[in-house]
Amino acid sequence: MVTPKLVHELLGVPKYERDQREDKSDVGVAMGLGGFPMGGEMLLIEVGLMSGSGKVVLTGKLGDVMQESAKAAFSYVRSNADYLGIDPEIFAKTDLQFISLKEQRQGRTFCRASLIMAIISSFTKISVKHNVGMTGEITLRGHVTEIGSL
Repeated sequence: MVTPKLVHELLGVPKYERDQREDKSDVGVAMGLGGFPMGGEMLLIEVGLMSGSGKVVLTGKLGDVMQESAKAAFSYVRSNADYLGIDPEIFAKTDLQFISLKEQRQGRTFCRASLIMAIISSFTKISVKHNVGMTGEITLRGHVTEIGSL
């Protein structure tokens, strides 16, 4: 009989932790969904604010696609600050730090929507619901683009 214990004995330790769900909602945290050649997974994204000069700091092993998405997400929030109820003056004196709590592997991600929501959450102090995952790219004009490989 195949049991979880037998599967573990035969296959060994799982390569990736599959469950990153949060138990509660926090400001500056959003759940993204990433697409990779071998499937998809949840990506917990955190954004922190600190006094500074308007820099974007990327930590962890963020791949090139995630780095580009993080910078574009911040550009979207800055260009729509008035609409979002964020004082545009705050950007010049605040540094943003992004971290994804999962090591990034080669592949395509679709989590610009969750990056934007984490940034907005950080500045507005309104948390994103912990049980919501988001996927999709968003243009600088706010249009959600079609995703085709998930």
